Amino acid sequence: IYLGQRGPVAISGVGAAAEFYFGKPAIALTLSESALLAGLIKSPGKYNPRKHPDKALQRRDLVIERMAAAGQISAAEGRAARDEPMGIRGAPGSPARGSYLTDFLRRSMKNLGFGRPLPRASLVIRTSIETDLQEAAEAAVHAGLKALESSYPAIQKARTGNRLEAGLIVLDPGTGSILAMVGGRDYRVSQFNRVDQARRQSGSLFKPFVYLAGFEMESLPSGKPFTPATILEDTPLEMLVTGKHWQPQNYDRRFRGEVTVRQALEKSLNVPTVRAAQSIGLDRIVEMAARCGIQSPLLAVPSIALGTMEVSPLEMASGFSTIANGGRRLPVSALISVSGPAGRIYTRADDSGGRQAVSPQAAFLVNDILRGVVDRGTARRLRWMGFDGDVAAKTGTSDGTRDAWFVGYTPQGLALVWVGYDDAAEIGLSGSQAALPIWLEFIRRSGWDRNKTNFPSPGGIESAWIDPASGERATGRCPARVREHFIRGTEPAEYCHLHGGARRKSLRWLRGLFD
Repeated sequence: IYLGQRGPVAISGVGAAAEFYFGKPAIALTLSESALLAGLIKSPGKYNPRKHPDKALQRRDLVIERMAAAGQISAAEGRAARDEPMGIRGAPGSPARGSYLTDFLRRSMKNLGFGRPLPRASLVIRTSIETDLQEAAEAAVHAGLKALESSYPAIQKARTGNRLEAGLIVLDPGTGSILAMVGGRDYRVSQFNRVDQARRQSGSLFKPFVYLAGFEMESLPSGKPFTPATILEDTPLEMLVTGKHWQPQNYDRRFRGEVTVRQALEKSLNVPTVRAAQSIGLDRIVEMAARCGIQSPLLAVPSIALGTMEVSPLEMASGFSTIANGGRRLPVSALISVSGPAGRIYTRADDSGGRQAVSPQAAFLVNDILRGVVDRGTARRLRWMGFDGDVAAKTGTSDGTRDAWFVGYTPQGLALVWVGYDDAAEIGLSGSQAALPIWLEFIRRSGWDRNKTNFPSPGGIESAWIDPASGERATGRCPARVREHFIRGTEPAEYCHLHGGARRKSLRWLRGLFD
């Protein structure tokens, strides 16, 4: 008989209930304690002695009264039993640690055909989970949400009364292995896993896939290549979408004129990204996201560039894992093998490095720009908070600040955080404010040193000094010069026309005459 719940574990049977509520075997229960357990049968939740002691006490006394009325005990025994305190021991340590992960593994097993509930056949299940990272992830989510609620009292509860939630997943991009997973702040309150079951707008977290699709193209419709130095217009834009006028805005409501692709992605500018998406092609962007691992249906509409389509955090982590792995996509899984009494039943397929979903050169360019997000862009808060590691990162904030995202990764490890309300109420915080601190808390608690390795440069990458104002090769007269990476053959040939480029061209022509 079901008599209560301890985290993800059902308390079934009087023996288990005696240990759970009183810390003793059933044979040692007193009359008062036995009556309390008998009273629980009708509604273990309603009469839970830890959550509702008054109701549990009334229910226990009713059982004792009925026993006395039925002649099973004497009136004196009944009075003595009612005078006893309930004697409920303190709540035992909750086994909620890893509970979201356990449920995820059960679903994974079901997808493999093992069914649910799992057969009681002494199965040995081997996973890729690293327990120290799992503990660090759960502690980071718990501490991070408490810190947010302390710093921003207005978000403690949405108007609907919901508490702020978070999800965190840790992957090894080189193998596709899930190393840790936290699906929410308290499994005992909600068993909904926000990492793999939730579908939320990804906001600016989606933008790298737009630029990745551009880097994969041979050329734009203009005939020019799409590179980190390509100039994009950050000026007011109005579009007619499904018969309605749409005017995308940057997060800060400012326009900057002309910016490079690098600047647009580092600063997570909306308007230049929409312009880039129009030039690249919306269908191409949808295809790129699917190639990287985002399986939710995406519509080829202009707002896709700003992450208005709903996806799961697990999908987003899978997509970024492909980029981190040099464009090679691997199936994401926590299961390694399942064995039974007769031997091995399931073994994860050896994907031999996965399949090349994106060119290594295009992936390298995105990774390199996302490293700049930490030094100069929307994730520079990491530096302010004392993080000095080398990492590629991206913040994300959905429309109306309903979802806050942050992903940070190296070739050896990736961690992604989502923060929001289950009912999509507004949290009023950006990804940098809400999700980034939880990511950093995880890194600090885990002692993770996987952020020490740079992204290796593949063949076919060239570097050149450019003027960011023009996107062309810098001259000695350019007031600003940056070293930029290009896929070989796409680097600019012309010198900066704003600062003496025409003069350099004339000198080259004159030298050609003498040569």
